[in-house]
Amino acid sequence: MSIGVIYEGATGEAMRGRKPTFLHIRTQNRLAIAVDVEIDLPGVSQKAYLATKTLLDAKLGNVDRKNREAISTAFVHALRKCPNANASDLWHHVVYRLYCTILPRYRPQDPKQSWVRAGGEALEMTLERLYTPVLAPHGIRIKMLLGAGQKIKALSDMGIQATVGAAKLDMTLHMIDGQDRWIIIGGVHVKASLAERVSDDIPASRAMMAAGYFSPLWTLDVKSFPPPHGDLVNRGEFGSLENSVSEA
Repeated sequence: MSIGVIYEGATGEAMRGRKPTFLHIRTQNRLAIAVDVEIDLPGVSQKAYLATKTLLDAKLGNVDRKNREAISTAFVHALRKCPNANASDLWHHVVYRLYCTILPRYRPQDPKQSWVRAGGEALEMTLERLYTPVLAPHGIRIKMLLGAGQKIKALSDMGIQATVGAAKLDMTLHMIDGQDRWIIIGGVHVKASLAERVSDDIPASRAMMAAGYFSPLWTLDVKSFPPPHGDLVNRGEFGSLENSVSEA
């Protein structure tokens, strides 16, 4: 701005907080310019961010660690270091973006494609880790399902595999019956974003509930839009620039 390449324009509107001032690039002459964009996340300190980055870097640099394990460990660390931050923001703006930056240093994988599977499994792993001590006193066990074999077996145990076919189930819930056996009482559909694999989950959920099983949805409801159509604020699947929703 001091040399006149970038200049201030009009003041925009904001749902909350300070109104933004639009910045413009002077285009009368040829020039090349790079912009470093930073996202301000309430409840996330620079110290916590850098600690999460260091931890994820170390886990991905360990050849014995699976990607899902590294992601889950980093996410749990961020949750504990930033208890007042939006968990959805930590997942979307901290762990995901760090993963895309760090992964190529150690593994010959496309980070965005890798995240689709590894991120989903990491979220399920995180839920198992966080909810096990919460549910255990109530005699309930939560278990993530890895691979098609475990998913199909869970659906078969509920007697609905033939009905829903290859429909996916992410986690199962179990209780001990009168004969001291762990039996399945339901399953949890885990989604970072509400739009993920809905066509698979809805038929399975309906079949589970019709058969008397518990079938909740657990989601971070992640969704943001990058410039020029958005401002990267994580408003969720039902949010918009005009109508923000609060993540829990």
